[in-house]
Amino acid sequence: MTAADERHLVSVRFDERSHEWRIVASRSKWPALVEEILTPPPADCPQWVLGLRTVAVGTSADPSEGKTLFLVSVGPGVAAAYYRDMPDGAAHGWVTHNPHPLVDAPELAFSSQGWNTFPSKAVLHTDEVRPAISEFLTTGRRPECIEWQQSEWIQ
Repeated sequence: MTAADERHLVSVRFDERSHEWRIVASRSKWPALVEEILTPPPADCPQWVLGLRTVAVGTSADPSEGKTLFLVSVGPGVAAAYYRDMPDGAAHGWVTHNPHPLVDAPELAFSSQGWNTFPSKAVLHTDEVRPAISEFLTTGRRPECIEWQQSEWIQ
């Protein structure tokens, strides 16, 4: 592991494994991790599994160290993302924006409790979200390769 890799760890929590954070330090493993993030949970999962993936980038294995949050909610062939940052100490949130909303966009969970969902205009095809996840892993900032809209909710 290089010094740069030590400063850039990726931690991911999958809601079907809610008590475990997967930590990846090697950039060579990021493409496989992106695919894992975009893979919906198995259909036979318990009802509380909603397809949420919480992604953190930082300098330690503790995902709570950062003020940024990247959340991906996945379904078969679709996903939506949420990004939160606190540049001035106050939380600011954005959700993905689909300029051409899907006609039959499924409801994708926004919170792990399932009490709210992403707006239908936030749902994109998986192939559109893939580069955004890769960009976030690289920069730790809100990806510029897709469009965003301000979020109604802040996590």
